Amino acid sequence: MEHAYALSNSRWRTATLVASAIAALELAVLGVIGFSALARTLQRDVHNAAVNKVTGPAPAQHRAASGRPVLPRDETGVLVLNGSGVAGAAAGNADHLRRLGYLVSGVGNADGTGTARTLVMYRGKFRAEALRLAHDVHVRLVAPLDGMKPSELMGAQLALVIGS
Repeated sequence: MEHAYALSNSRWRTATLVASAIAALELAVLGVIGFSALARTLQRDVHNAAVNKVTGPAPAQHRAASGRPVLPRDETGVLVLNGSGVAGAAAGNADHLRRLGYLVSGVGNADGTGTARTLVMYRGKFRAEALRLAHDVHVRLVAPLDGMKPSELMGAQLALVIGS
């Protein structure tokens, strides 16, 4: 009788060992799959970090940047600044903007004359309006406010800096 009990006990022991081996194999396979997924994610993050370090961060996206202008021309305030050193350049361009329908909020001289190129600068979310103004006056350079505080725009959303 002891012999039948030992044989039955040995079968259970063998079945337990086989089930444990299968479970260990499954765990190893799942570990390899998880490790490879984690490695791919880390590789992509490291690659993106390296690219950002070399090229700099991506430009900030504004709500109206890719869409249509929010303000119509007659509600878009433009400050016209003369950076060319030519007397009357800002006033002449301001008259042209008024004929195009823009609201000219002020005319003046840019800090330090001798600006090389004419450019349109914008504050906040008014990139689409700046692109429209640049198209209307045939200017290629559009940039966010640089060197000016929004309070210096005299209530305008855009600044047109006339270069030489």
